[in-house]
Amino acid sequence: MDYKEHFHSLIDEGNFEEAFAYLKKFSGYAYEDPFYFANMGWLYNQFHEYEQAKSCLLTGLRLFAQDGWMCAQLGCTYNRCMEYELALNCFEQALVLDFDEPWLHYEMCVAYRELDQPQNAYEEIQNALLEVPEHCGYLEECGDLLIAMERHAQAAEVFEQAFSISGEPYDQMMMAECMEKDGRYEAALSLYAQVKDEALQRDVALHSGICLFGMEKDAEALEQLERSRQLGRDDTLLYQYLGRVWLRLGKEETADAYFLRALHYYERALEINEDRRWLYQEMIALARYMHDHQPLYDLLEQGLKEYGDEAWMRYQAAHAFSDDERYERSIALIQDTPAALYSSEFDYLLAHDLGRIDRRSEAIAVLEKLRQQYPQDTWVLCEYGWNLSALDHFDQAAELFRSALAIEPDAYCEAMLGWCLYHLEAYAEAETHLRTSQEMGLRDSWVDQVRNDCANRQLVEEH
Repeated sequence: MDYKEHFHSLIDEGNFEEAFAYLKKFSGYAYEDPFYFANMGWLYNQFHEYEQAKSCLLTGLRLFAQDGWMCAQLGCTYNRCMEYELALNCFEQALVLDFDEPWLHYEMCVAYRELDQPQNAYEEIQNALLEVPEHCGYLEECGDLLIAMERHAQAAEVFEQAFSISGEPYDQMMMAECMEKDGRYEAALSLYAQVKDEALQRDVALHSGICLFGMEKDAEALEQLERSRQLGRDDTLLYQYLGRVWLRLGKEETADAYFLRALHYYERALEINEDRRWLYQEMIALARYMHDHQPLYDLLEQGLKEYGDEAWMRYQAAHAFSDDERYERSIALIQDTPAALYSSEFDYLLAHDLGRIDRRSEAIAVLEKLRQQYPQDTWVLCEYGWNLSALDHFDQAAELFRSALAIEPDAYCEAMLGWCLYHLEAYAEAETHLRTSQEMGLRDSWVDQVRNDCANRQLVEEH
């Protein structure tokens, strides 16, 4: 048996340390073929000694540049060192050298995933699955990527396939979670009930509660969420949903107490995470549910100090101030945003806010810009019409409401068209549109008043 065969027999037996010591004895053969440097690099990867792995593999590739397996191993090393661009370069070179294995595509998937390129990562895990379609680890990775891309129906199918192979409760649980995220609450609830693993029961209870909340069965949702807490679940997701259930039950103070507890848990995470962007986004969304707005304002001011030069933070803050009718503060944030960060989302919010404080001409200028960009956007058309009607330009406003209604039906739009026609003394047509808006569910009292006046004026005209 030559030294290579003996080395492989040691590896097959799991004797990595012994194999390492054995291979070092044959360093004299290192320059004859790629075996020594390739396998020493591979072993260093197994021992998590990545700098030594790099040294071995780079030396080996300088001598044997056409070795695809060694090139792929160096890619793995770079992946473990979080040098993902370098890893991808190695994997691509390995493919050029005709080294193509499922694990290589999995490693490429990892690199793309960490570089926040989920579609590329998904394509690579699909490549891996072409060769080993029943590999549960790859299927789970595929499912996770589909969840990240919010393709929950597909993710559910992937986890169903994994469960059919593995029989693991984890895969069954993930299948149910994907159905939950896809809004298929009854199907998810039925599946959660089938998960028998004792270790997963607190998660089963939590997600059953979320499904019941989605089905507006608040009492049952509360029961499941409390059960999850009793079983030991203690995190932001649990307290967020406890708060939302109590809020819908009309218990604002109780809801706020749960929301605050969730926020305190997030604050702990803020202290230990260097990149806190996603935490701020989740915390702001949570604080918006609260009856007491002060935690939201405190959070916004804190976020603006830390990330105030980034568009997402400025928009989050402006949107929150707008929701609280603090329009001047919202407008100032938007208008101070550098042009390089500015986007149409800011224009939508700016148009809304300007209109609410009667700066109609400025609002119309922004809406005209949006109309040029998005001529089929019914919100722009309706908002434009609303501002024009406030300036008594009823002819122009009516045309905008008609344009919006030609794209899609809308009760508010019908009512506003009726309002414009009323002022244009087209009482019969106005009454028709006002009636239609009520038939579509609009219950504003002014619609009744204007509609009655239309009827009275028509009687006067007839006599």
